[in-house]
Amino acid sequence: MALLTHLIRTPVTVLRAINLNTLQLAWNYLKVGNFEELARGVCYFLGRTSPVTKFRPIILHGSIASDTPILFPIHTIPLVSIIIPVHNQWNFTHSCLASIVRHSGNIPYEVIIADDVSSDRTACIDTLDFNIKVVTNKSNLGFLRNCNNAATIAQGKYLLFLNNDTNVQPGWLTPLVTVMEADPTVGITGAKLVYPDGMLQEAGGIIWNDASGWNFGWQDDPEKPEYNYVKDVDYVSGAALMVRRELWEKASGFDAQFAPAYYEDTDLAFRARALGWRVVYQPRSVVVHFEGVSHGKDITRGIKNYQERNRALFLERWSDVLRRDHFPNAHTVFRARDRSRFKKSILVIDHYVPMHDRDAGSFFMFSLLRALVTLGYRITFWPENLYRHEPYCTELQQLGVEVMYGQRSFDKFLIENGANFDAAFLTRNHIAIHFIDAVRRHIRKVIYHDPDLEFLREERRIALEGGTLESLATIKERELYLFRNCDVIGIHSPVEREIIRTELPGAHVEVIPLPVHDIVATTTPYAQREGLLFIGGTHPPNSDALSWFIRDVFPLVRRTLPAVILTVAGEVTRDKIKGLDLTNIVFSGYIPDLLPCYEKARIFIAPLRYGAGIKGKILEAMSYGLPIVTTAVGAEGIGLGDGEDALIATDRDAFAQAVTDLYGDEQLWEKLRRNAYAIVNANFSQEIFRRRVGKVMEELLT
Repeated sequence: MALLTHLIRTPVTVLRAINLNTLQLAWNYLKVGNFEELARGVCYFLGRTSPVTKFRPIILHGSIASDTPILFPIHTIPLVSIIIPVHNQWNFTHSCLASIVRHSGNIPYEVIIADDVSSDRTACIDTLDFNIKVVTNKSNLGFLRNCNNAATIAQGKYLLFLNNDTNVQPGWLTPLVTVMEADPTVGITGAKLVYPDGMLQEAGGIIWNDASGWNFGWQDDPEKPEYNYVKDVDYVSGAALMVRRELWEKASGFDAQFAPAYYEDTDLAFRARALGWRVVYQPRSVVVHFEGVSHGKDITRGIKNYQERNRALFLERWSDVLRRDHFPNAHTVFRARDRSRFKKSILVIDHYVPMHDRDAGSFFMFSLLRALVTLGYRITFWPENLYRHEPYCTELQQLGVEVMYGQRSFDKFLIENGANFDAAFLTRNHIAIHFIDAVRRHIRKVIYHDPDLEFLREERRIALEGGTLESLATIKERELYLFRNCDVIGIHSPVEREIIRTELPGAHVEVIPLPVHDIVATTTPYAQREGLLFIGGTHPPNSDALSWFIRDVFPLVRRTLPAVILTVAGEVTRDKIKGLDLTNIVFSGYIPDLLPCYEKARIFIAPLRYGAGIKGKILEAMSYGLPIVTTAVGAEGIGLGDGEDALIATDRDAFAQAVTDLYGDEQLWEKLRRNAYAIVNANFSQEIFRRRVGKVMEELLT
């Protein structure tokens, strides 16, 4: 009841900063009631802030009355122990706790307050806030020893050290845990730190070879691409640092030689790497930090004075590592920011951020980027439209890919950063043609990947539908120009590799398989399945295939199978099927999860009359264990044998007959299903794809 009363009487504060961000910051300090810091904070920020626009909204909890009780959830087995070292500063601590209880989601956690002999209301915190643990020191231990002492009672698998002068933001905790859970080699991870005015404080730390440090991104826009991908860093700030318990115990915590404070977090990060663990920055975890509240900012006074002393100690201890692995102060920031000094850096260019669940080309690009990261390359992805398409952009950033977006000049980017890239990977001729010349001027090695030969596809279309050869000549010259101006040509189909070699004798052409999801074939038996399945998007060969099947083939199929249903999945173009008989045809539109379709259908049809390259949907159907009826164009490059791995027919009557024969023959159905699944696993799995990409890149960069 007391809690409800306090909540009712708590004023709702609406902060509307007008023009000056320093006024906003001053108001933030005022809200948490720290008048001593208010004047100094205003003076400190005056003259160094710039107008802030389009930043993510910052949520602060200073408006909560400092005597409002906070009730924390009880978790008998916490996954995370949040350790908050405090010495006075009650209002900041209370505000920090309010943000934790509101924004920590469903992760089981415990809160441990490490009270270093406070004399304000902190001394009775256990009577004001509920379900927290309090470690009260008998004498002042200082920041470092206070943290070490409190950690001894922590129960969590992960220890999270959090300054009391912070406000955590919505969803802050899950991303930190996710990084740890996804990779057992990650020993330490840390959050993106922002100032109360929304500007960036730190996106991971850089240590130079003289042991001086940078808060990377300080006072910049926190939404910029370079601050929003998961990356290895030299250290993460102890203001919001999660460490694996196993590492913490092996390292015996923060080294007391750095007491009372400063460089203890950096030293722990260096010791973590020496023990074989990674130190990772997680941008999706955002924490507001009221920097300087605890120790001030003057390095010549008080605890802050230890910063320079401990830098010298750190330099002496890690001199060999600093000399070997780190750059001179402020040099080569591009590689220093994510510890990529000894990594090959690749620039990848495509039309937009790959929407991997919507088309085969996007799935290939997503698989490529993931493979390159897994192989140890540092990746920058440049989408031509520079659009931050979500959730796909964040997915790539969480893999460790730097995704470029926003208004920016490609030429300027290459002038500033081109020398840092070891290679570029371009794809799609109508996109790559806009970049190839600039890339060649600045980057030493270039791969151009052609998803399929457009001039071959256009040539086949003209033979089928008629048309002039002028457009064909333009397309062919564009593709040949790209082939001539790259070091390696990547192609999916071995058939097209030979065509390129005929056009350009001596060209270096590599077959890179079109990968599929690593999935287990569906288990629904033949007798429980019914209907035909067609999947396709707006690509012209798909539209033509569907209209041909509905107009010419399906009526013949229905003579034998009058009740059979054709399900059409995907965002197909309807223009070519206007006026056709659509009886027994169901259009499902875009479906995020196609598994139910593959589980239900008896046959997958791919009636392609023209096209080029490897057909991703055919491979996908094979991987799900769904037998296929297709044409010679559809089967091209995969290695399918007619009657063994699929049924292959070209004309109308033969295609209809193949569908009806397979539909009623369980023995043939089982054979095709089994053999096709074996082919796709042996030649188009993610592991096979990764190995092939690794071999091609290794040969290119050797």
